[in-house]
Amino acid sequence: MNVLSALTTTMSSKPILLLVFIILLSCNDSDENKRHSLQERLEFATSVEYEVSADSAASLFRKVFDDFRNEIDDNQAVLLHNKIAENYISINLTLSKSHLDSALAISLSGKQNIEELGSTYDALGIYYEKLQKFDSGLYYIKKGLNFRLENLAPDDLEISNSYLSLAYHYGNVRQEFDKAFDYAEKALAIRSAKLGKNHLSTGECYSNLAFYYNYYGDHEKALNYQLRSLE
Repeated sequence: MNVLSALTTTMSSKPILLLVFIILLSCNDSDENKRHSLQERLEFATSVEYEVSADSAASLFRKVFDDFRNEIDDNQAVLLHNKIAENYISINLTLSKSHLDSALAISLSGKQNIEELGSTYDALGIYYEKLQKFDSGLYYIKKGLNFRLENLAPDDLEISNSYLSLAYHYGNVRQEFDKAFDYAEKALAIRSAKLGKNHLSTGECYSNLAFYYNYYGDHEKALNYQLRSLE
């Protein structure tokens, strides 16, 4: 195991992650940083995404893209554009949209079947929700679901992501809770079957359902689902 892999596997301290993040960004293309595999670099950037900040993660994903732009295929390029866009979406909508446009252009070029297109549509949905253009947001979230239903197995976890995005949109944006319940239950069915009832991602479904039941005034069910989300 090399140094980057070891750090990614064992670190849980934000200050240490931030220090390594700064060191990696300061490295030039001839340094050890460039010699790490693409997968290792992606894994580290993802750990920064969850443990440090979206801004730091976006910078790392951009550096990965710059370092490997001549070596990656279209799927990997779209993945990186998506990751950069997703991390910028709460802090710089202009940069986020620029990377989403790049991802979409690659995906629709027809040169390769792009597996990441569903994530591009998801992020576009969030982008338009941020602009309070809710009809456009819903259009792209549904487009992401349809793409996944056409290209993936019906119990694929990516489809559960689309269902949860629709649950959030109908519940939190439109207050159409019947539809929100339906999509959250579909997401729960996939995740509990694929990941188990006690998985963190399954807990996200329980938490959403708890919110909806609480809104409806069924506090007993809301509490039940909230407790499940903590198991």
